[in-house]
Amino acid sequence: MCSARQLFRQPFLSPSLLIDSKKLLRSSRPCRERNFGSRKGRIMVTRLSSSVNSTVDNGGLGKFKLNESTFLASLMPKKEIGADRFLEAHPQYDGRGVVIAIFDSGVDPAAAGLQVTTDGKPKVLDVIDCTGSGDIDTSNVVKADADGCISGASGASLVVNASWKNPSGEWHVGYKLVYEFFTDTLTSRLKKERKKKWDEKHQEAIAEAIKHLDEFDKKHVKVEEASLKRAREDLQNRVDFLRKQADSYDDKGPIIDAVVWHDGELWRVALDTQSLEDDPERGKLADFVPLTNYRIERKFGVFSSLDACSFVANVYDEGNVLSIVTDCSPHGTHVAGIATAYHPKEPLLNGVAPGAQLISCKIGDSRLGSMETGTGLIRALIAAVE
Repeated sequence: MCSARQLFRQPFLSPSLLIDSKKLLRSSRPCRERNFGSRKGRIMVTRLSSSVNSTVDNGGLGKFKLNESTFLASLMPKKEIGADRFLEAHPQYDGRGVVIAIFDSGVDPAAAGLQVTTDGKPKVLDVIDCTGSGDIDTSNVVKADADGCISGASGASLVVNASWKNPSGEWHVGYKLVYEFFTDTLTSRLKKERKKKWDEKHQEAIAEAIKHLDEFDKKHVKVEEASLKRAREDLQNRVDFLRKQADSYDDKGPIIDAVVWHDGELWRVALDTQSLEDDPERGKLADFVPLTNYRIERKFGVFSSLDACSFVANVYDEGNVLSIVTDCSPHGTHVAGIATAYHPKEPLLNGVAPGAQLISCKIGDSRLGSMETGTGLIRALIAAVE
């Protein structure tokens, strides 16, 4: 139950409907009014009778229907600022030839509406992390053995794809915890899903340990020999340890191994994401489609199907630094959509300048909860000028 004042503040009601809706509230009978509080501050609560139905003449409210066009137009309110009328009068003035640099939390290159411009050009020209929050130290250089195996920075044995060109035979390796690339929301979801799977395996391990202890007790009614006492103590310790392990559970996140090399023309990047996958046959380094700096080929990758988080790779300092660029929040993509989104099949969702191209300059540091830094802002200005 709410007051009339509260009712008409609800966001889904159009301002044009307020007068008719008030008339409906006042004219509907029977109704019941109650006063609460002191004389100085009384709240009137009005409740419509259940007898009011669709046959009552509701005026504008009864005729109003929320169709698809109305809904889509409300998502991108260009009408309120006159942008739709301007574009209708000047269809060629849609941002063509203009490049907009988005200084924000980062723009998702996989986002719908941010793929091409109205004249077919690529929408996102470059994606840069100006904060350094996604940097991986790849200064460690290794050589592959006769079987094409290299030692990853995490200590894992990695197999490189035989088709990858590497004239120098040098592979730059590095690693990073994958949670350092993700937003807090995504990390929280992944931790819950991983904890659920861990709990299942953990309970199975406890059940197996208890089973072995019970079998031992049934087989050895009297435990007098020192060897039997040690054996039973070991079985009991296993059960106790497994039970206590749940209390100290702390998911730091899977480790991503990164490999950087020069194919004779460009620096290439590949990631091993097996630790993210449930299937051990997925996420292998050799199956990764190599990337290069985004501005060159405009290609991006996705860590795994579980997180569906897209990323961009940029190589610096002669292969010694790898920058993995991800969003630190969806705000930057939201801004880019308002400014330049182009949806050929849903023009009502287009941004103000659907013909414009953009550069994503991430100035929000993932390590600081997406807070922008002065260093990041200066780097973004330099990148925009270049």
